[in-house]
Amino acid sequence: MNRFIRKNLFLVGVMGLSVLGIVVLLVLSVTQYIEMSKYISKTAEMRKKNETLMRQRPPAVQENIELVQKDITGYALKAEELKNYFGHPLYPALVKFCAELKVTPDELRKNFREFWEKEKESQGPREQTYRRYRATCGVPLGQANENAKKLWEVDAWNAAMEVFVEAAQSTTMEKIDDRNSEEIFLSALGLPRNLGKSQLRLEAFARDMQAQVVDLLTEKNDISMLGVYFNQHDVAPIKTNKDFVDQSDRRKDGENSTTGGGSASPAGESSGGEGEKKEAEPSDVIRNWEIICDLAQRMVKAKIDSVEEISYKDMVGREDSGCRFYTYTVSLIGSEKELRTFLNLLNNAYTGNRVYVVRNIVWEKQEDQIQDIIDAAQGILGNQNEEAAKLASRGNDENVDFGGGNQAKQQQLQHNYYVEVDEYKECVAGRSNVCSATIVLDYVVYSGNILK
Repeated sequence: MNRFIRKNLFLVGVMGLSVLGIVVLLVLSVTQYIEMSKYISKTAEMRKKNETLMRQRPPAVQENIELVQKDITGYALKAEELKNYFGHPLYPALVKFCAELKVTPDELRKNFREFWEKEKESQGPREQTYRRYRATCGVPLGQANENAKKLWEVDAWNAAMEVFVEAAQSTTMEKIDDRNSEEIFLSALGLPRNLGKSQLRLEAFARDMQAQVVDLLTEKNDISMLGVYFNQHDVAPIKTNKDFVDQSDRRKDGENSTTGGGSASPAGESSGGEGEKKEAEPSDVIRNWEIICDLAQRMVKAKIDSVEEISYKDMVGREDSGCRFYTYTVSLIGSEKELRTFLNLLNNAYTGNRVYVVRNIVWEKQEDQIQDIIDAAQGILGNQNEEAAKLASRGNDENVDFGGGNQAKQQQLQHNYYVEVDEYKECVAGRSNVCSATIVLDYVVYSGNILK
């Protein structure tokens, strides 16, 4: 062995180095395998943990919690603000009133609500309620002392009241004066009006509002209202505020537009109709006439030609999702532009803190017979002999030439009846642009802040 090694030193050296390299490689392989096994095990654990976390609801980050809470608060404030747009036309006047007292409307209404909850058992006249509340200066009952913080001074209240009356007058046709200003102001705070629970005052109010509407439409703006009465009229039932009403034009069936499911006096005493109707409260009657007055003013702005019907389903309305819906039917006659203007005014009523929802529209165009004469004279309507016979049966002028005319004569006849307006043709005579529309709509009032 020694001799072999001596003779093959180079070979033995190479073999030794090879063995040493193999050992080193084996050690490294084992080490890397052990390390890789650890990572494989950790990866499996992390995958399992990740799957577990995915099935769980991860905890919110504190920063996100603060942002979400801020959004919730902001949305809640905006929701409360939006509620004032639904059937509270006096709210802008209340805002101006509160600006004079340097309080917010929410603070004032909350303060009054606390006062009313303690005082409502007395059931005194609204005027006394108003004066007692004004005298508290915003100090809660039972806490009046020298150190109590007042929300206002009486002199500042009186000055703010003048601002309120001036702003509120633009929202109603009812004249606001010393007799009703206090009750109207309380209604802006959420206390429904009752006119002292006097039936005589209620009837007088209804008659006065009806007379003002008729005078506004017929006398001041020359809108036809021949045979129109303000009455109760049943329409198809509406279960939720997402349903639509299918309301056909009753005039097609030859029914009188003033008849329907019962009738009612201006003060809301129902009679007739199907089933028993819930008796309307004074506040319901007052709101009914406020809605009719507002609709009449929008008809005037739209320059409607004729009002065929103004009727209501009932004065009580229906409750849905914290709002009360009052359903009305109006039938109008006017040009397409006028009727579309009226619908746009309903759509934009929210700017005055009123919301209308149009449920159904029956829209028709009114045509007159003179157009048939023109079309026949121009040879437009097919067989000229048939048109001549039709027109002759109507007793039209025998001198009208229905056929045989030369082209120049036909062109002259067309020129006599038509004039060019921009790129469109408009007929001077016989081309009726008058339409009729029967509209079923809801007036929406948020009732969550109404006091009882």
